[in-house]
Amino acid sequence: MDHEPQADNSQSREMFWAMGTIYSALQPTERTTHVQSALTCLQLATCPLVRLFMPHDHGDHQQRHEQQTHQASEEHQP
Repeated sequence: MDHEPQADNSQSREMFWAMGTIYSALQPTERTTHVQSALTCLQLATCPLVRLFMPHDHGDHQQRHEQQTHQASEEHQP
C-alpha cells in the first residue's frame, strides 16, 4: 500500500473547504427556520396566557361613547 501522502492531504483539504462552504451557505437559512418556528410556537403559547391574565374590566365603553355623543349634541343645540 504505497500512498502519496501529499495527494490525500490535498484531497482532504479540498473536501474540508467544500463542506465548510456548503455549511456556511446553509447555516443562515437553517437558523432562520428555527427562529420562525420558535416565534410561531411562542405566539400560540401567549394567546391563552394573555386571555388568562388580561384584566377583563376596562370600563363600560358603550356608556362612555353615549356620554360623548350626548355632550356633542348639547353643544350643537341653540
